[in-house]
Amino acid sequence: MSDSLHPIYFIRHVSDWQEVAKRTGHPTAQEFLIENQLIAIHFDGIESWKSSEYKNRSGKSAIRILNLLDEQDDSQPCAYVFATYTINCNNRVYLGEAVPGSKMYLKEFLEVESAEPLKLLQLKNFRELGRDEFPHVHLLPPKLSTLVHWKQCARAANRFIQGAEPDIEEPDSYLPSALETICGEYLRINGLKALLYRAGGQLKHWDFIGISSENDRRIFAQVKQHHSARELKAFLEFAQEEPTSRYILFTGNPTSIDRLENVEIIDVRRAILAIKGYEKLGPSYLEMIARA
Repeated sequence: MSDSLHPIYFIRHVSDWQEVAKRTGHPTAQEFLIENQLIAIHFDGIESWKSSEYKNRSGKSAIRILNLLDEQDDSQPCAYVFATYTINCNNRVYLGEAVPGSKMYLKEFLEVESAEPLKLLQLKNFRELGRDEFPHVHLLPPKLSTLVHWKQCARAANRFIQGAEPDIEEPDSYLPSALETICGEYLRINGLKALLYRAGGQLKHWDFIGISSENDRRIFAQVKQHHSARELKAFLEFAQEEPTSRYILFTGNPTSIDRLENVEIIDVRRAILAIKGYEKLGPSYLEMIARA
């Protein structure tokens, strides 16, 4: 894979915009956008490219990113956009390359005097993605966002775009559920006597609850490749309340965490490399789970 990463963005289209559908003669506005390989944002019912003129934070951020995509130059790797369009409660996912200098208002695209105040940007090399092609975009879309710089999936997305095989040593190559499975196997070969409960997101703080081979101590483990300060605070507070148990946090940023006596901080990469070197699993296991 090339050392120069393409910037990766994500946009979510969920609004109906019935006036756009009527004006363009399409069943839905989303189908009009797909047919013309466009992405769109609305916000505040105004036509402006100035972020300062938008009221809420999401609008300000979205218009800044749209301007950034429009102002790309040839000195930088081109930006790619993963776009979801909700049609009749079904999400369709597309990938396209942002076209610099293509931003416009809907009225300009339609060549009319007035129209719904959509801000548009053209994409090229536009294609629909099936669920199995790049599962991250179907299962890990940024939460509650319209248009964002999708940093979390940048490396995995670049490997997909360039047709490279997943990097089995790179945590971002795996879905969160796959990382949990890997870390569970790491626990199994490193002192987990028995699993009491595999939470899988159903409990707020824990992904695994088990018994340690060391004096049958209870193990509480959480897997967070990217953790927030709030999540970390809640984890450490719980660990302090019950100091006789063993607590394990698998994280992608272990150096940022203050140590507690009964809390073990494990780099997710350490768990991945341990599984890679474990003769009963090894690289082939990681390759399979990276594609899961």
